[in-house]
Amino acid sequence: MTSKHLLVAGHIVIDSVIREEGQTETLLGGPPCYAGLAAKNLGANVTLVTKFGVDFPEEYYLWLVRNQLKFASSSRSLTQPTTRFRIMLHRDKRILFLVKQCEELSPDQIKGLEAAGMLVSPVAGEISMKFLEEAANRFPVIYLDPQGFLRSFGKDGRCVLKRQSFDALKFAQILKVDEDEAYAYTGMNNMVNALKVLARSGPEIVIGTRGSKPILLLHKKHIYQIPVRQVNDIVDTTGTGDIFAGAFMAEFLREKDPVWAACLAGTMASSGVNKVGLAKITRRGTVVKEAETLHKKVTEVKA
Repeated sequence: MTSKHLLVAGHIVIDSVIREEGQTETLLGGPPCYAGLAAKNLGANVTLVTKFGVDFPEEYYLWLVRNQLKFASSSRSLTQPTTRFRIMLHRDKRILFLVKQCEELSPDQIKGLEAAGMLVSPVAGEISMKFLEEAANRFPVIYLDPQGFLRSFGKDGRCVLKRQSFDALKFAQILKVDEDEAYAYTGMNNMVNALKVLARSGPEIVIGTRGSKPILLLHKKHIYQIPVRQVNDIVDTTGTGDIFAGAFMAEFLREKDPVWAACLAGTMASSGVNKVGLAKITRRGTVVKEAETLHKKVTEVKA
């Protein structure tokens, strides 16, 4: 298995998860952790381009290093705390509150780095257009999860999605959105039509995830419907989009087949939702056979 160097850009976060039963758990998270570990488990060589504060527990940092994740320069902020979220789970709803926010990533952090691609996934406005443009000029493949560009936070920190321009999309070769994000960008409830509109802004591959419904993937004017495994005992979905992103990029950089990469990534993202936090990240050997079965069931959407 050939190792490809992948960069993951976004804030490491510390989540306080409050469950309906009143339980509260403090969990390490954020795209660098979920996506980084998923990609590493699929054989990628991963460097995290991130920011965290002096309040970030040393045991968390050492745990990530022991799990073979490298850090780009200047990852520790000396002026701002680590980004923290409060996540309230109520039945099938997930309400997100921003509690603390670290500083923006700096383009200087990626100077001198070489990689086959970068996964860009802001969570709270930490990635600027200047950073994104620098990344697009330096690395051949940019995968963008635009969640952090679409989020707005009220006075109490509550997160809502807001309409946003398409400016960031021109820097990405691969774009992944869920149904809410697709609607925030396009105002369309029809995911197939939304993917077409988003593709006009520049991405060569546009992926639409829809929870338990099949994934839609647009590539070279073809739209594929990719089955997802059905899960009944869902405990925690936090980070599943990031797991998908990390798994997709690791597999795509190796195989150059977006449909297969989405099959594997979707299976990996859903396979651990009966576990909590980073424990839900599985390894390639546990999901590849099921992904192969789903790959045989991929169909093309006539649209």
